[in-house]
Amino acid sequence: MVIDLRSLNKGRPDDTFNVFFDQLEKEVEELTAADERRHNVEHFSKYISVHDLIEQTAKHCPEGTQIPSESTVLFAFVPRNAYTNTAKLYKGRINLQHKIQTRQLRAAHIDEHYCAAIFRYLKEYAIKFSDLSTLVCLDDKSKVDFGEPGMAVASGVRGKKTLVPVGSMLGALDHDVCSKGSLTPSVCLVVDIPEKVTESFYRGQVFVTLKDSVFQPSSPFRHAVELKQILPTIDDIPTNPYLLLYTDGGPDHRTTYAAVKLSLIILFKSLDLDMLIATRTAPGHSWANPAERIMSLLNLAYQNVSLHRDEMPSNFEQMLKSCGSMNDIRNKASKKKGLQDEWTKSLQTMVSLLNGRTERVTLKEKPFRSGTPASFEDIERFEALNLQYVDPELTLGKYTKNDLKKLDQYHRFMETHCKERNYIFQVI
Repeated sequence: MVIDLRSLNKGRPDDTFNVFFDQLEKEVEELTAADERRHNVEHFSKYISVHDLIEQTAKHCPEGTQIPSESTVLFAFVPRNAYTNTAKLYKGRINLQHKIQTRQLRAAHIDEHYCAAIFRYLKEYAIKFSDLSTLVCLDDKSKVDFGEPGMAVASGVRGKKTLVPVGSMLGALDHDVCSKGSLTPSVCLVVDIPEKVTESFYRGQVFVTLKDSVFQPSSPFRHAVELKQILPTIDDIPTNPYLLLYTDGGPDHRTTYAAVKLSLIILFKSLDLDMLIATRTAPGHSWANPAERIMSLLNLAYQNVSLHRDEMPSNFEQMLKSCGSMNDIRNKASKKKGLQDEWTKSLQTMVSLLNGRTERVTLKEKPFRSGTPASFEDIERFEALNLQYVDPELTLGKYTKNDLKKLDQYHRFMETHCKERNYIFQVI
């Protein structure tokens, strides 16, 4: 008599962990239902790790439930890529995957459609009068950190793998507590105006101006002076009588602020324009600005870079040791002559390095160009032109509504030569 002993071997039972997985499926379904109410967007992960997932699920299982290992739970997930060889190991029983948090959500605003329409009209106007118009998009990039002498700090730009010699290590300090300052890159995109509004406006000549955040902070008058310096240097674009500006809604570009309006008026007068139109995006919608897209290209120049300033004379270095913020450095410089000049000199090597890397980046085969920050004297002279062109009774530096409400000549100028809306400012 022959007996097939294989009939006695039932193999590994499939229902050993059914209670655990049933409970896990129930919890995942609750998460999925909540995500659908949020348009499938989850702002945080409920489970820290696979081990934490097992512990959290086991708490809701009956006592004595068989708990699977981490690898068993892991291979019950859905594979990230169903076309790889490792995907054969996954069972797909649990509707979970490993994912990385993305940073691409956009804030909604009640005026977003209105502002999008304004930008479209601005582009159509630029196309209609392309032989008379210059379209410029402006924006500031996030600050670039640097360390103290001999202590290189990562630039803060998240980078990818890069090329280094074999045996070398590409490194930076593991913290940024030694950073007392930063650089602010200002981007100016002078757009090559296309023939149709449906074509891309993401092309033209890009200028990047690196400014010291301590002594060269962004301001409406600084932006105006630097734009005045940039426009005449573009050989293939003549000085057109119509200047069209598109910016975000930051305090140095917000067209409802008197300082911004005054800086645009002086720019209008200085360039001898026939018309200047400045528009801005809705709050939280700076992504709509074509200059914002330049930042991804600029990241190529700034990623995988560690920076530190040069050392100043010992007496100035000793003064900086007690400074914990940029405001402290400014206060010290106001009391100690020469500190500001030495600080600026200590940044030049670093600025030259970044400018060199910036000029190797291209947009549509056009290399980026580096701009020169406006000096304090140039900004003062430019701002003082308000007394000549707008109202001699203006107090420079004081541009609040209370400061301006009694200036009759200022208000007559605004009524006669300007048109104001919440998102538009026009000088004619």
